[in-house]
Amino acid sequence: MGKKYFMYTLAVVAIVLTIILISFRSQDPGESLPALVIESTKDIRQYYYDSIPGLIRAEQLGVVKPIHKTFEIPHTDHNLKIDRIWYNSRDAYVFYHVENINEIAYLGGFFSTDDKVLENHINPRDYVGTPVEKGMFLNDNFYSFSKITPVLEIDEERDSQLFFSPTLYIQDMKYAFKEIDLDLESMNLEESIETFSLDNKIEIGEDSISLYKLEAGISYNRIYFDYASSDFEAIYRLKGHLITDRGESFAIDSNSISVSRDKSQYYIEIPPFHEFPECISIQLDSISLIGKDVIHGTIDTKAIKRKNGIHNFSLHLDRVRDTDIILENLRFDNKNVTIGIEYGDFTDKSNDLLMDIEYVFLERERDLLFNTNNSQLIIPNIISIQNNYGKSIETQAYINLPQSKDGDKGIDCIIPLECWEESDEIFITIENPTYSLSVELSIETLLTSP
Repeated sequence: MGKKYFMYTLAVVAIVLTIILISFRSQDPGESLPALVIESTKDIRQYYYDSIPGLIRAEQLGVVKPIHKTFEIPHTDHNLKIDRIWYNSRDAYVFYHVENINEIAYLGGFFSTDDKVLENHINPRDYVGTPVEKGMFLNDNFYSFSKITPVLEIDEERDSQLFFSPTLYIQDMKYAFKEIDLDLESMNLEESIETFSLDNKIEIGEDSISLYKLEAGISYNRIYFDYASSDFEAIYRLKGHLITDRGESFAIDSNSISVSRDKSQYYIEIPPFHEFPECISIQLDSISLIGKDVIHGTIDTKAIKRKNGIHNFSLHLDRVRDTDIILENLRFDNKNVTIGIEYGDFTDKSNDLLMDIEYVFLERERDLLFNTNNSQLIIPNIISIQNNYGKSIETQAYINLPQSKDGDKGIDCIIPLECWEESDEIFITIENPTYSLSVELSIETLLTSP
């Protein structure tokens, strides 16, 4: 008994010591998110480099501008200092520190010009630092950066002026400060881009992805590729990792943008490099594809006796590319009917190619999407709902994409009860369904001047 008690005491002491060590490291009273405690200003710069891709190149090109603006924080002993701003057309990073403070201070605010104001009221806790570490403490000062939306489409031909209006949040207090007048011309809004040729191919069975160009900007990189496939019309997402010979690593989880639909050419965007590599290695984990299949399902409403509540069926509606489409249940209430559809390869869930629908567009949204995009667009997962009289029900329908507890995926079609009652049959059609293809392939490719 004594030995058990001794081991229990040791375990409790170990847990308490761990908590104490973590607390001393974060020194973040009242906050669940940590901040680093550092000993040198070199650690500040390294934290920024680790957190913001492309910052080293931006500094080398002189587009990170010193500000050195100080604000007294009313009724406190603290001072806010705006140190630097890296402003580009995609993101704006504001580097700041707060003096004489031992808790995290969150910088918010907005940019504006003399003719455009973007007051984006965001919670700065989501945009300060990183999700893991919100900043650093050094000599009773808190250092961090905030990622703030820039003003879009600035007319550089006009004599416009750029402003930044800072706000600061300390615990539940918000402090607003006078706007900072920035020199728009010196911000160097034009993206500096270097272009490299790529020449490598990833074989995926009978299909292939051929890399042919890399555009390396300050705020983004673009990798261009061809996709040759006999079965699928479009590719819309790649997932994996990219590693450079300089030791930089990026996760790839990017929707592909169509460059030429006829030539099946696309590009994806990844974060910018700190340094130009000579060689990159790409590990491709999965590809998301838009198929040319059409899925049909028919529900006989007269064969179903309606009563409020859930009616479980598991009725097979269709099977497309190793994917079963199942009417799993109907859920009735006083106003609506929810048609619960599940899909997947229920006989072999280890299949490399599975339908993977992350969003659905109703048929009435097709024209809107075509009008707001160009002809290169292939719209995935278009769903239409009609009855046996040719009446379109989907104009009154709503769509949800639930996920069941056992991991099976589904679509909920919610239609008015009166539409159900006046129909003998209901037809559900899904065009251009999307699939996820597991590949787990890797290549290395050299970057050469075009």
